[in-house]
Amino acid sequence: MCSSDLALGTVTALNTVTVNPQIAGQMWTINFQEGKAVKKGDVIAQIDPRTLQAAYDQAVAKQKQDEASLATAVSTLDRNQKLVANGYVAALDMDTYRNNVAQLKATVIADEANARSAQVQLQFTKIISPIDGVAGIRNVDPGNVVTTTTSIVTLTQIQPIYVIFSLPEQNLEAVRNAFQNGADKLQVIALDRSDAHPL
Repeated sequence: MCSSDLALGTVTALNTVTVNPQIAGQMWTINFQEGKAVKKGDVIAQIDPRTLQAAYDQAVAKQKQDEASLATAVSTLDRNQKLVANGYVAALDMDTYRNNVAQLKATVIADEANARSAQVQLQFTKIISPIDGVAGIRNVDPGNVVTTTTSIVTLTQIQPIYVIFSLPEQNLEAVRNAFQNGADKLQVIALDRSDAHPL
């Protein structure tokens, strides 16, 4: 390798992500080690879930309660529809029964939405790694109260990695010719500062 083939370059991470929680709360656990690899989807930290678990349980209980009320209202409507033809139930009462069923159906739909929202908030207590990478210095400890602006850790993706360098002008024509002849990529060897160890 001659000196004209060498160029100085800069190694740049493919992705760098600062991980912030999506909800506020007390940090329960930190599940990563500084300088160690984490995988995409790993739970790297957890916020105390107890309050949000209770809110989710409440939402589910409310939904079940209203579903039971709806079932009773539907049953009452069905019973009275058979009696109205014989004049045992007034038409005005039937309107009330139908409106009650419609109202309870809307309530159950709202309950389902509230339960889903509570479940999403509960899931946010688990802080998930968005990338494969290496964990930097942690910025919080278990017991700290965090908010959505609190930085927990910065993750750096280093596989694959970018190496940015300037191409010497005398090599430009050779690169153009290679691409014109059908090459879709060219091989580059990146060495560390000692020029002894390929990166």
